[in-house]
Amino acid sequence: MVSTGEHSLFQEVIDIGILPCLVKLARNSDNLQIEHESLSVLSNLSCGMPSHTHAVLENGALDIFLQKLSSPIQKIRDQAVLGIGNVGSDSI
Repeated sequence: MVSTGEHSLFQEVIDIGILPCLVKLARNSDNLQIEHESLSVLSNLSCGMPSHTHAVLENGALDIFLQKLSSPIQKIRDQAVLGIGNVGSDSI
């Protein structure tokens, strides 16, 4: 749902309280696909409205993005860079 870029869906994802779970999965998943997908959702949410970016930041996603810059997996690093870029572009 979030990958479609529909901002109304972004707020629904935030409202159901799933952000802490996504951050936890992105940080400590034993499954590379789950880690990547969690980072992807966090990155997409961070490019929504300022309130979406703020919610992502409040839940600790920036620390995860920064941590994942040193991942040995290219697609994880790429997703982290996207997330940081999205946060940065909303923080101007």
